[in-house]
Amino acid sequence: MPVILTAIRNPFGQRTGKSGSGDALRVPQARVLRALMPAYPTDPPFEWPLLTRTALAVQSGYTAISGSITRALNGIHENSSSGDFHLGLLALGFVEEVTLDIDNLAETNYRITANGIRVFQQYVAANGNKLPKVKDAANCVNNRYRDK
Repeated sequence: MPVILTAIRNPFGQRTGKSGSGDALRVPQARVLRALMPAYPTDPPFEWPLLTRTALAVQSGYTAISGSITRALNGIHENSSSGDFHLGLLALGFVEEVTLDIDNLAETNYRITANGIRVFQQYVAANGNKLPKVKDAANCVNNRYRDK
C-alpha cells in the first residue's frame, strides 16, 4: 500500500497584519492532538495513529460533520467572519496529512508530528493535565438555520 506524505502547508500564505497570539494552541486544536496522541510516543511515527477527518472529529468529541475539525486543522484566515485569525495544526507543523492509496482510491488521513506531541504535552501540563469538556451540541446550534 503506497503512502504519500503531503508537505506541511499554510492555506493562507504568509501572515500579514495583526500581531498577537495567532499561533497559540486553542482548545479544539488540543482536542485534535489528544485524539492523535500515540499510546507510546517513543514508538516510531509509522506506528502512531492515522485518522480520517470523520474519525478524527468523532475521537475529538465532535460530530462526524463538525466544522471544528476544519478550523482546528486549517485555521481561520484574516478578516474571516468565522472568528479571529489563527493558523491551523497543519500549517503549524503539529499534524501532517498522509495520503493512503487503497485500491486506487486516495484516502487522506492525519497523524500527529513529534512537535505536535511536544506541544500537546506542554499544553496539558500548563492546564492542570486536563482539557475542558466539549460543549453540549444542543447549545452549539446556529439558530438562524432552525425552522421557526
